[in-house]
Amino acid sequence: MRQNRALHEYVLALTLTVLSAPWTDPEERLSLERIDENFWRAEARRGFMERPNIHAILAECKARGAGIDLDDVTYYVGHETIVPRENGRGMARWQEVLFAAMGRNAERISDYLELPCEQVVEIGREIEI
Repeated sequence: MRQNRALHEYVLALTLTVLSAPWTDPEERLSLERIDENFWRAEARRGFMERPNIHAILAECKARGAGIDLDDVTYYVGHETIVPRENGRGMARWQEVLFAAMGRNAERISDYLELPCEQVVEIGREIEI
């Protein structure tokens, strides 16, 4: 709300958890909790071999009673940028370079989840290593 200067009419906060098991049982895949009149919290759980379908998860939330408009969704995702520590007390320099390169070459979460780019807002932060 502080960054957008707006408050959305309906809010569904979705946490996607990837489990260490390859597959999840269907009854454990989604939990939905109504916090307030137009605010819901959901947790979707998937195994590491499953590729999450966010649109299907949101449709299931709507079917369970979450009053969201599937045609008007804004996706907020986190983005982290790895930077070296300024005081020099972090990793060895070669490890920092390798770790930062791996982070830059990793697939973006919005691409992995196949989110429509015109509906994605990335919230970024820097992490010192």
